[in-house]
Amino acid sequence: MYRTATFYYFSGTGNTKALAEAAGEALSQQGTAITLRDVANHHEYCPAALIGVFFPVYCFGAPRIIVNFVRSLPPGEGKAAIVVANAAGTAGPAHAAVARALSQKGYHVKLADWVRMPNNYIVFSEADVDSKAAGIVAAGRAKVAELLAALGDAPSTLPHYSRFGPLALAHRMFLFGLNYMGRHYRANDACTGCGACVTMCPTQCIALDSDARPRWKAGCEHCMRCVNFCPEAAIEFGRFTKGKKRYTYWMDKTKGALRHESCS
Repeated sequence: MYRTATFYYFSGTGNTKALAEAAGEALSQQGTAITLRDVANHHEYCPAALIGVFFPVYCFGAPRIIVNFVRSLPPGEGKAAIVVANAAGTAGPAHAAVARALSQKGYHVKLADWVRMPNNYIVFSEADVDSKAAGIVAAGRAKVAELLAALGDAPSTLPHYSRFGPLALAHRMFLFGLNYMGRHYRANDACTGCGACVTMCPTQCIALDSDARPRWKAGCEHCMRCVNFCPEAAIEFGRFTKGKKRYTYWMDKTKGALRHESCS
């Protein structure tokens, strides 16, 4: 087993963080020293015998912040790596695309898979209620632990990925659309100007104007954290989220026992 491991993740509303922590707990029980890194807050690379990349699936691909992070990694030189995506429906080629990018940088990808987690994307569907989400989260964490337990026996064959497939093309269109995503967010009359959205935004793309109303700048990842976690449920994405229950399962919850550490 690996002496050290660094797991990098991006998490909009907590699902991916829970999986990264579950993976860390599974390996730490086998004697691996684990470091967790939220790429939204810590961009530097932490050398380790094993690296992991964890992310939610956005339109059949990885979030832009994960795509850019993987591009910024140093050459792998044969170092072991794992990729774990999560989605409420299907991951499409998301995990395969990141695995292929890591392989092209010289990493030996030992695992590339995805896990079902609760739905937080309330643009096109309803959020999972907490009681349902709890069961899905438990199953997701168990699945990750199962994948990590079998890591030593995992095949090294990469999952198939074609950058010209229809789902891969859809994801590239989504990444382009992120340049304009902020135009569709607004605060309704329930907004109190508390600034919670400014504080919670993982890419610091929200600011309050002179009237204490939030405004979205460039850099939005469309992670839905502000929509789901606004204390007044006052943030909307166009007309799509109006009147819909927010995904609040991880709101104000203690998420895991592992600490997020700096590179040693």
